Amino acid sequence: MRVHQTAIDSSATGIGSTSVSLNQILTTTTNIASTGTPQATRISGFGSGTYQAADCLIEINDTTNNRSAVTQVTLIHDGSNIYFSEFGAFDTFNGSGIGTVGVGYSSTSGGDLELRLTPPANTAITTKVFQYNFTETGTGGVGFVTFTNSEIRSQEGTYTGTDNDIKFSFPLKHRGDSVFHKVFDASDAGSVDVTNDTLIINNHFFTTGEELTYTPTGAGTTMSIGITTATIVGFGTTDKLPSTVYAVKIAENKFKVSASATDALAVVPVTLDINAVGVGTTHAFTSKNLNSKMLVTLDNNIQSPVIQSPVNTALSFDVLTTTDFVTLAGVSSFFSGDVIKINDEFMKIDTVGIGSTNQMLVKRAQLNSALANHTAGATVTKFIGNYQVVEDTINFTDAPKGEKGPVGLTTTSTFVGRAFTRTGIPQGTQDTYANNYVFDDVSNQLTGVASAFVLQ
Repeated sequence: MRVHQTAIDSSATGIGSTSVSLNQILTTTTNIASTGTPQATRISGFGSGTYQAADCLIEINDTTNNRSAVTQVTLIHDGSNIYFSEFGAFDTFNGSGIGTVGVGYSSTSGGDLELRLTPPANTAITTKVFQYNFTETGTGGVGFVTFTNSEIRSQEGTYTGTDNDIKFSFPLKHRGDSVFHKVFDASDAGSVDVTNDTLIINNHFFTTGEELTYTPTGAGTTMSIGITTATIVGFGTTDKLPSTVYAVKIAENKFKVSASATDALAVVPVTLDINAVGVGTTHAFTSKNLNSKMLVTLDNNIQSPVIQSPVNTALSFDVLTTTDFVTLAGVSSFFSGDVIKINDEFMKIDTVGIGSTNQMLVKRAQLNSALANHTAGATVTKFIGNYQVVEDTINFTDAPKGEKGPVGLTTTSTFVGRAFTRTGIPQGTQDTYANNYVFDDVSNQLTGVASAFVLQ
């Protein structure tokens, strides 16, 4: 057995320090005079601009009553706020310690970070602090102080969060081409044929009558493809390509767009007159209702797209983008591993009842959804299923198994996906895929007796 021991010299005075790479070992002795109105007094500290965290061993000696105590504090700060935890307190008199330990900045913000003690009234105190100060910036390499059988070492390193190495999202392609989401250079006359009112994108996979979302570069329509001024239902009068259009397939690499499904499916399609290329190289056309167009298997098991269940509740408090905790009005039907949706953000429940009965720890921005703020009272809905398709990616609730096993005997999950495409009904009035549905969960209707169920 080898022991590395830290001892505090009862006769030591003043301040001493030793640098270990970019970190520091600091010792401080402070005498606090007896007073009837004690105040929080600095017993150690460091420049908040130099160090971000510290681990402090504190010896407190009551020289008035000949008592001693020892405690430990770990702290960290961000330049404006300090967070600390006190633990491991002992004393020589079976009491509650000597005084109150606290922390603070020497000025409102950005000054020295101070470790403070408020002693009992009418008690003279001497404190001795042994602390490690840590910095998170700079490159100092490895530093160490050696002893006979041990050493104190300072070393830098990086850590990648576990979930960052787990792959939940995968690109959806057919022979190397994206299936549902096509990005193109709208400023290129080779992609936007003004003369023939045609979009030219290799292997676009769009069918006549299919509803598409058009997304230009930048905000608004300033950089959008130009069209002859037209009045479009749901969009108004405009001279820019609207955000919702309907495809008219010309060839595997060419299509035109109409303002409505009726126009696109007419015997002679009525298409929008394109009169100007756009600005920017990252415009996109994206298919709609992607989950309803696919059949997916993992390891020969059919996967279900995420669907809404009848279980819902409400947020009790606001949820900001900076937290992973949400509090619900009720949690009796929510469990670890469940997927929930608040507004447009999907989350996965990690732990239920953490800190308080209705508080949950969650993983934010799941299934390729965007991290967002949510206000108290917002509806929280439970979803079931395995995946969601967003633009050109398929996103799973749980990561498929990666490669494992020795060389030559490696196993992994297997994936098969099939997209079903078709042309709309000639002279019809509905989007080609308007009658493709992913039905809501009916589990709550299953009784073991009923044989007819309501599909929504």
